[in-house]
Amino acid sequence: MFVVIDTSVLVDIFLTSRPRHMRADYMQRLMKRSGITARLPMHGMFEVAAAMKQEKLAIAGGTMAYNSRFSPSEPLQIDTVPIDQSFFEKYFSVELPYLRAGDLIYVALAKGDQLDLVTEDDQQYTRGKEAGVDVFRIDEYIARLQNGG
Repeated sequence: MFVVIDTSVLVDIFLTSRPRHMRADYMQRLMKRSGITARLPMHGMFEVAAAMKQEKLAIAGGTMAYNSRFSPSEPLQIDTVPIDQSFFEKYFSVELPYLRAGDLIYVALAKGDQLDLVTEDDQQYTRGKEAGVDVFRIDEYIARLQNGG
């Protein structure tokens, strides 16, 4: 079972310094207990790396506080989806709403595979709902998982 997780939420899971970290980490633990794996378009790995680099630059030489539950031997389970011509052919639709390309890929993946999408990005949240995707904020998805959904 899969759920599409936006980069903003993944970074919230990884970095303990983020304001939403506690809720995102709790959501991830509920997902793991429920057998739900995060699905991520492969370009999202670059977005995660860039966001973490930006965070590191912001702390000016300080150390980043990573979520200690994850390590090379115990990684966060992520199913990455290649972004190639077959992805475009399968997931692109002219009916999809306008979004920046990076954000649109998450909505297209969730819609195409009929998966939930978890994001804290306001535009992605709104446009995803307009496209008929079940879109959740972290706290909304926690409530869904707690209610057996």
